[in-house]
Amino acid sequence: MGSRLPLARTIVQKDSTPSDHLLKLLPVARRRTSNPFVVELPRLLEQRHLSIRALARQAGVTDAHLSRVLRRADYKTPSGDLTRRVALALGLPEDYFPEYREAFVIDTIRNDPELRDRLYGRLRRKF
Repeated sequence: MGSRLPLARTIVQKDSTPSDHLLKLLPVARRRTSNPFVVELPRLLEQRHLSIRALARQAGVTDAHLSRVLRRADYKTPSGDLTRRVALALGLPEDYFPEYREAFVIDTIRNDPELRDRLYGRLRRKF
C-alpha cells in the first residue's frame, strides 16, 4: 500500500476567499482506519514529516508518553482519549483510530445496562 494517505474522495471548495483562491481541490483523508494506533501513527508521522515531539505538543501530551505507547513500553496501550487527541491534532476525525471507537462502545455499554443486556443477548445467540 505504501506510505501515501489513502484518499476517500476529493472535495471541491465552493466558498473560497481571495486568500485561498488557489485551493480548488482539497484531498480528504479516509474517514477511519482499521489499523491499530501503533501501526498507523508511525506511517502518518512519516507521511507528514512530523516528529513524535511535534505531534505530542500539538496533541497536548508528553512526547515521552506518546513514545512509550508507540513502543508498547511498560505495557502502555493507547487510550481512547489519547487516540482522539492525536487524530484531532493531525486534522483527522476524532474516531479515526479503532481504539477510540472501541473505548466509545465500551463506555456507552457501561453506562447503559439495558443496552449492555440487549447486546449481550444478540451476541450470545450469534455464537
